[in-house]
Parts: sequence; C-alpha cells; structure tokens
Amino acid sequence: MDLKIDQLKELALLGSGTFGRVTLVQDNAAKEKPVYALKTMLKSEIVAHKQQANVINERNIMAQLNHTFILRLYQTFKDPRKLHMLLDFVQGGELFSVLHTAKSDGVPDAQAKFYAAGIILALGYMHDKEIAYRDMKPENCLVDKMGYPKLIDFGFAKVINGKSFTLCGTPEYLAPELVLGRGHNKAVDYWAFGILVYEMQAGYSPFCDPMSGDQNVILKNIVNARCAYPPGYNKDCQQMCAGLLTREVQSRLGNRKDGVDEIMMSKWFSSLSFDDMMKRKIKAPWVPKLKGDQDFSNFVPYEDDHVEDKSYVDRSNWDAEF
Repeated sequence: MDLKIDQLKELALLGSGTFGRVTLVQDNAAKEKPVYALKTMLKSEIVAHKQQANVINERNIMAQLNHTFILRLYQTFKDPRKLHMLLDFVQGGELFSVLHTAKSDGVPDAQAKFYAAGIILALGYMHDKEIAYRDMKPENCLVDKMGYPKLIDFGFAKVINGKSFTLCGTPEYLAPELVLGRGHNKAVDYWAFGILVYEMQAGYSPFCDPMSGDQNVILKNIVNARCAYPPGYNKDCQQMCAGLLTREVQSRLGNRKDGVDEIMMSKWFSSLSFDDMMKRKIKAPWVPKLKGDQDFSNFVPYEDDHVEDKSYVDRSNWDAEF
C-alpha cells in the first residue's frame, strides 16, 4: 500500500489517550472509498514519557503480523510532530463490552469457545514468530463486523528467545513468574489465555479481589494459584483452564512439547473446527448490528481533549525506523 496521508478524510473520533488519538478516516482517492482507523501519536508526549523504544517496537512487531484475528497495520506516516499508523477499522467494539453488559457478566459456553478459538490461533501465529504478546485482556480484543475476534495493542509484545525480565501487563492477568520477577517467556500468554477463558465463562477473573480490588491481594492470589470454579462451569473447559493456570511453567498447557497444538486438542475444543475458524466458515454467535462500513456506534464517545504542541522540535531522529 502506498497511500498519502492527505487523501484521508477524518470522519469521527474513536478514542483519545495520553499520546494522541484514534480517528475513523476514509480514503477519498480510492474508487471504493474504504475506511480505516488512524492512530496518531504526538512525538512530544512519547518523548516526555520516555516511550520512544516502545513505540518503535510496536510498529516493528505489527509490521510482521498478517493474520485474520490480529489487527492489521497497513501503513505508517510521520511528520515533524506526529506519528501515524493506518489500521483496520474493527466495528464491533471491545470484547469486554460483549462479556460485561448491564444485564449480565460472561457469555454462554459456545460463545466463549468461539472467541477463545480465534484468540489461540492468533497467539499460536505470534509464538511461531517467537513473539510474546504479554497484554491479554478483554479490552485488547475487538469484535469485527462478522462477529470474529481480533487482538489489538502490541505495546508490550516482544520477541523472546530466552527470558525477559520486564514487568508488564494487567495485574489480574499476570502469570506467577511475572509477579515474582523470575524471568518469563511466551508461557505467560498461555496463563493469560486461561484467565481470559475463565472470565468469559464465569463473568469475572479467577484471582480478582471483588471486595477491595486491592492489587496486592490479587498478586498474592496469583502466586498461590488456587483457582475455584463456580457451579455449572463447563467441566471440559475447567480441565483446560487448570492446565493453563499451572504455576510451574514447564508443566503449563501450551508450554510442553506439543505447544499451542496441545491447547487446541483440548476436549473443550473438540466440537470446533480450527480449519473452519481460520476460513471464517463458522457462524459467529453474536454479530454487531451495523448501519454500514462507517458505523462507529459500538465505540464510547470521546471528547477531543487532544492538544498538540505546535512549537515542538525534535532533531534526535529516534523515529527513523517509523
């Protein structure tokens, strides 16, 4: 793709954060006038928060990824004050919003299995490239217009050949070896996948502290790795989660000799064809109701408090790779 940024027309604001904003844009120069999400980051904020290396790493990781269940990076742009990433526009919103509604928490077994299948296929693809994801949570998975999941946000993703000692991720999803600072590898993703599957079924994460929300209590629960399952929890799913939520890294499901295939061969997945999942032949259990390709109603409205420092000048060339 060789698109020029000035041919993109901004249609709506999808999100706003510390480093910048994400907007819905349309390519007016193309015959079909396709829409994308444009992530724009302010260099001044990236430098102020010392995130230069992380931003470049995220760009380089995403440039390696081309998978149906992973957010696609099409192209990058930059100017003296901003960096831009042209991405898929994924219309169904966050998986979190599907799991947690005003009426209920959690989804039926078949629906959880569907999302889990897409996510483990994405993880397997990344792990084949020696990339650890390291930020699994329902907020980091979107649902596309066909109802299929897509992993997003690769700010913590990293190529790991041996061990990494960086503490990163969301407290409720951290593996014990991350909490204890003993060094970790891609097996932290199998643990986090187990947490996600549990949450999809139960409606809450297994090591949460609902009374106080105290992070220290959560971390202690993780290290103890005692996981209770609610009444009616699917037994096959429980067996798989027990294998994933194993404190001993070498014994953890997914980190043994058969790798991700061992997870996919779990009894819980026996009724699902991963080949059909990859080919998108399975009817999604929930499909977002959309009025067209520009419908962004599944995104929470944001006020645009994005302030650009137009006097910013950076001559260090740290973004040369972008």
